[in-house]
Amino acid sequence: MPKRKLHLKLLKQKGTTLIEVVIALSLSVILLALLSTLSLVAAAHCKTENDFFLLHQHLSLGMDLIEKEIKRAGFIGCSQVPLSSLELVSEEGALNDENKLKLDWDDKGLLSLEVRHRSLISAPLLRASTPTELEFASSLSVHEGDLMLISDCHYLEIFRVKTLSQGFAGGQRIEPTLALHFSYPKGSQLGFFEIAKTYVADSGRKASDGGKLYALYQKDQQGHASELIEDIQFLSLKPEFQNGSKAFAGMAIMLQAFRSGVFLREYGFVSLRG
Repeated sequence: MPKRKLHLKLLKQKGTTLIEVVIALSLSVILLALLSTLSLVAAAHCKTENDFFLLHQHLSLGMDLIEKEIKRAGFIGCSQVPLSSLELVSEEGALNDENKLKLDWDDKGLLSLEVRHRSLISAPLLRASTPTELEFASSLSVHEGDLMLISDCHYLEIFRVKTLSQGFAGGQRIEPTLALHFSYPKGSQLGFFEIAKTYVADSGRKASDGGKLYALYQKDQQGHASELIEDIQFLSLKPEFQNGSKAFAGMAIMLQAFRSGVFLREYGFVSLRG
């Protein structure tokens, strides 16, 4: 190829100008900024969705727990036998239709639910009791000082354990601190007498945004508090009565949960009739 034609061909070839490079870099920066913004928005949305899911779970668990506690009020293991029909003797605690379910407010205006009942786990007497001795199947882990409830669905007593020893019928033998007033036949059910208080309080921890983290707690009669479910910020309980009477018809429940700017509420109702 002649040198003149080769020179002309080289002159016709053009490279990228500085202006084009600047424009391309500017567009790249804008695109990266847009993608970064979209990524942050997606991450924030994902976190909100995750918080929403957790709150929904915690609310469901809290509502289920409170409903079960309310239904357990006054439970003694005798189906369809009202407390008012039993003869109760108690030297250590009280259980009746008036105190089986109580609502209390502390000096800060926080609500707590107090429920009294026999434990769901119980053990039968292996032989008839005497005023100073009860022998029961060894399925209960009983300790000296425990508060117990014994009932044959006609009589009911609450007492404290003085001593424990090996029984004659293969079980454990309890000596109460005070003599029992009634004799209970073989098969009568023995369980723990429980007073549980459920309430909302500051957990002492901080949420990711620095705010206070609340939780649902339960305290037993010894004063030991256990955290049950976090994020529960507010509890509202409203008793409803039967028309024209002071008898409970049920309990309306409202729970509110809060986490990092997201809050949810859930409502429920527990019937207390029958």
